[in-house]
Amino acid sequence: MNLAQALVAMRQEKHDQAAELLKAQYTYRMFDISEFMKTFKQRLSQSYNARHGRKGVLWEERFKSILIQGRTGHALATVAAYIDLNAVRAGLVSDPKDYRYCGYGEAVAGSVQAREGLGFPRPMIGGFDDLFTVRRLRLSVITASLTG
Repeated sequence: MNLAQALVAMRQEKHDQAAELLKAQYTYRMFDISEFMKTFKQRLSQSYNARHGRKGVLWEERFKSILIQGRTGHALATVAAYIDLNAVRAGLVSDPKDYRYCGYGEAVAGSVQAREGLGFPRPMIGGFDDLFTVRRLRLSVITASLTG
């Protein structure tokens, strides 16, 4: 019996509280990014290590999580450009357009979804009237980093 079937059976037998406790064992990570990342990294490391006959960690340090606020999209565009430039700083490519695992590289390669992602949803961009302004700002940060 899988989890969904177990929950249905418990609820049919009027064991609602027990069903909620069982469900909570599986869903508590959904609302805690730290707990989710911890579990994700542990399971991925265990799986990878078992497949490759190795031991140890795959990541050097804990993930970083920050809240980006402000009335304009400048901070958000700058952080997005910073992420796009990680492959350049790591020496993998000389231009983020050549790195297929970043949004900028995917957008340059023609992915419509990635091109739309170069802007941000309206509620996040504050004072900007359109997504093109945010895209231009993000691209200008990337260009300045590559030339400067």
